[in-house]
Amino acid sequence: MLRFTKTVARKLAFVLLLSCLPLYGFTEIHGQAATSSYVTGIVKNSSLSVYSKASTSSTVLKKYTQGTLLKYKVYNSSWYQSAVYVNGKSFTCYIRVSDVETAVSTQKSLTGRTNSTTNVYSRASTSSSVLKSYAGGSVLKYKTFTSGWYQSTVYIKGKAVTCYIRKTNVENAASPQVSLTGVALNGSIKVYSKPTIYSAPIKSYSKGAVLKYKTFTSGWYQSTVYVNGVPKTAYIRKSDVEVKYYVKTSTLNVRAGSNTDSAVITAVKAGTALNVSGASGNWGKVTTSSGVSGWAYLPYLSRTAPTNGVRGQTIVIDPGHGGKDPGAKAVEKKLNLETALKLEAMLESKGANVIMTRSNDEYLTLSERVDVAEQYKPDAFISIHYNSSTSTSADGIDTFYYASNVNERELAECIQEELIKQTGLDDRGVQIGNFHVIRENKYPAILVELGFLSNPTELKIVSTSSYQTKAASAITKGLENYFNR
Repeated sequence: MLRFTKTVARKLAFVLLLSCLPLYGFTEIHGQAATSSYVTGIVKNSSLSVYSKASTSSTVLKKYTQGTLLKYKVYNSSWYQSAVYVNGKSFTCYIRVSDVETAVSTQKSLTGRTNSTTNVYSRASTSSSVLKSYAGGSVLKYKTFTSGWYQSTVYIKGKAVTCYIRKTNVENAASPQVSLTGVALNGSIKVYSKPTIYSAPIKSYSKGAVLKYKTFTSGWYQSTVYVNGVPKTAYIRKSDVEVKYYVKTSTLNVRAGSNTDSAVITAVKAGTALNVSGASGNWGKVTTSSGVSGWAYLPYLSRTAPTNGVRGQTIVIDPGHGGKDPGAKAVEKKLNLETALKLEAMLESKGANVIMTRSNDEYLTLSERVDVAEQYKPDAFISIHYNSSTSTSADGIDTFYYASNVNERELAECIQEELIKQTGLDDRGVQIGNFHVIRENKYPAILVELGFLSNPTELKIVSTSSYQTKAASAITKGLENYFNR
């Protein structure tokens, strides 16, 4: 009778501990737990089962809905362990790693703009209750949380309540912001109280007025204006002040001053888009897409955008690993080369001049790969890779660029957008990467990770010829968009 009572008590009174403290971070699982530290995460799918043992054949003690916060620690590569209290006594339970997503380890504070009407939720799930809604163009503050959600705070009847915002509903503001000076283009431009033309105008400026502002989002600048001596944050449409020119000559020097005696800050290739915010004689004050500012000779710029795509462009394709270096799961070098060869054929069919760092199973050092770029001086350098993680649930595509290199973020964004659109894999975003082949490269260079070989489901997908064709097609289209921008 005593054994029956304990069993029933465990099944009926099992309660998982939840934490209201600031969230701990997303960590990839590295085998057996090296520490007893608990982390916090969310239920990924519509329902999660908690087990009495680290086995799905053991007793299901309780179920939790999508977005529920749970606290747990690593047990092994497939299971987490958690604690419950029954009648004041602590017991142990188990959660499958694939059923939860751990929150980021160090939350980063962000500011962003809502793309359209945006709901904030009580849990990280659209099936949870809506705590509040914001109109499109609202400026919100939030923190990183999981791959698909941000965490924020709203006030309900004066009480602070934790809430969650879908990442796809907001656009993050530029960080760090770049200070710019521009000229009002139209007859009379308005600056707004929010980054939307449907908000209240704060002030108007006539054509030719010189304005100072900072980068904010893809369509808006942020500024400070004074109304009756009181400073107010305002927003300016980029189209009202921004003048975009394109480089006509093969290479254009951007200098520290408005004369040829000034030092060269950077050099940009033919077709590169530059923002012109002012002029001094035949010299224009220009800013590159990566925020580098200087002076350029205006006769070498045109208002007409190039539309040749990849035709005539020199592109280096770098299939990662090779030879004695097999890459992830001992198959990455093969997949890298297969994808790269498909990309080579597509680009050549569109008139590009393609250089391969390797066309067979050979080993190259990282420096040797960069040397190829030095030799051929490409318009773009694309390093092809597939990803791996100690967590079998990690998935998706990301594209890396090096922050201080000219126009690399724009190149990365063009390619990442097409990869997600054409392959359908999860979007891990565009990120700064400290990889040798892009860091030491003087030419626009990015590195793509085309899926996780450590994820059994994704491995099957990316190993197919059809997927590699889609990836190559997406990179080709992304390059066309980049050169036509």
